[in-house]
Amino acid sequence: MKNVLIFSNPFGYGPSGKAISIAEYLSDHSSKINIVICGSKHLRSIASGKFDFREIDDRDENSITEVLNSISGRKYVVSSQNRFAIRSAKKCNIPSAFLDGLSWFWREIPEEHFLADIIFWINYPGIKNKIPASQKNKIILVGGITEDVKKSNLIKRNGIEFYLGGCKNPLAPIPRHYLDLSANLLNLAIAKSLVNGISTDRKSQEYLKKYPTVSKKIKISSHTDFIKRIAGPELFITNGGQTAASEAAALNTPISFLLPMNLSQESLINKVLLENKDYPALSWSKYIKPPSNLFSYSEKRALGYYDAASKSILEDKKKLSLLRRDFLQMLSQGKNTELPKILKGLGSTGAKNIFDALEKKWNLT
Repeated sequence: MKNVLIFSNPFGYGPSGKAISIAEYLSDHSSKINIVICGSKHLRSIASGKFDFREIDDRDENSITEVLNSISGRKYVVSSQNRFAIRSAKKCNIPSAFLDGLSWFWREIPEEHFLADIIFWINYPGIKNKIPASQKNKIILVGGITEDVKKSNLIKRNGIEFYLGGCKNPLAPIPRHYLDLSANLLNLAIAKSLVNGISTDRKSQEYLKKYPTVSKKIKISSHTDFIKRIAGPELFITNGGQTAASEAAALNTPISFLLPMNLSQESLINKVLLENKDYPALSWSKYIKPPSNLFSYSEKRALGYYDAASKSILEDKKKLSLLRRDFLQMLSQGKNTELPKILKGLGSTGAKNIFDALEKKWNLT
């Protein structure tokens, strides 16, 4: 039996969600492969219990190499945004595939993102123009990636699901001020009995225990259950994580955007606003003056900036009052807004596209 070892980047749940969707599709469509999901407790927290799971340090090549060597038989590595797994696969002469979920975002694609034997990019508008001539033979464009969960059969959608993504990452501590600001807004929706649930990571959940009404609404579940939860609400509100947003779009769930807390989130929201300047999305620039060179910041520096910006709003009664007003307006406006074309156009065939390519290259069935 062939073994497919699946890794992800531990930055938020976006890369992990894609990794699990790929694992589910491969498992459902081939009886000749053994799926092994490899990652930290962060990944385990949303993985299905049906897979063999090997706990490792996602960013430690030695830890990754040890697990690769511990598996007998034919091996293949599939990595969702984790370059360390590809490095180890190369050292061990194991065929590898790399999903770069942020190829649309990078100003300059990191060189290590071209190391794998097969490279997958999500087919955002204009992405073909970013493919280097030297890499065109191994880059494959795929659709949006989500699990194959039936769309809601509800006659009427109900309530709102919230998602605070990207807060747990290897570059910075959890953004305490950003979470404080988010809790301030979430309590407004909770007071109106509009909140079905709130999704975030365990570290953020632990911090938010200081806000009992918010904490009671937090639900950390498997990725499959998360997909089911965002299939039925009348509105899904996220801070801009492209994985969660594209998953909601594939389910035809209306989407609105909270203030982003990292550069890729802000970039995605900006693309949505370019399509429709009146799209329901909170923008930092309405409450503070962002630096003109923000997108030249390192990701680590940007994370610090967004957290400091949250603190400045919390300490300014006028700005906080304006933000709270805009948030309440968004709660009612969002459910009546057409889905962004940039997200809707991605579709949901990505996991199938990846399976088809891997089956052709690696003969998985």
